[in-house]
Amino acid sequence: MIKRSEHRLLEQARGANTEGLTLPMLEEIPVPHIPLPLQQQFAALARRHERLRGQQREALRQAEQLFGALLGQAFRGELGEAAGAAEVADSARDCKPYYSQ
Repeated sequence: MIKRSEHRLLEQARGANTEGLTLPMLEEIPVPHIPLPLQQQFAALARRHERLRGQQREALRQAEQLFGALLGQAFRGELGEAAGAAEVADSARDCKPYYSQ
């Protein structure tokens, strides 16, 4: 609706700026009336969206911080205990799955 009005105004406008627009031209543009409950519902949805975006940014910040700390430990040779986890994985590979018994 607004795009159609914009197109009609641009066709009627004279000159390079808005000097050609008149009050009657503007008055004939249909303005949609959105019921207040629908506006409130949209506002609540927009607030929730912004809150979720903030939570996502914080989670990303924390993940990047943890990854940086992990890299620091790896380069300092402090991940020796993680090698023990590899041994557990190797021994688990030798076990038979329960469904093949």
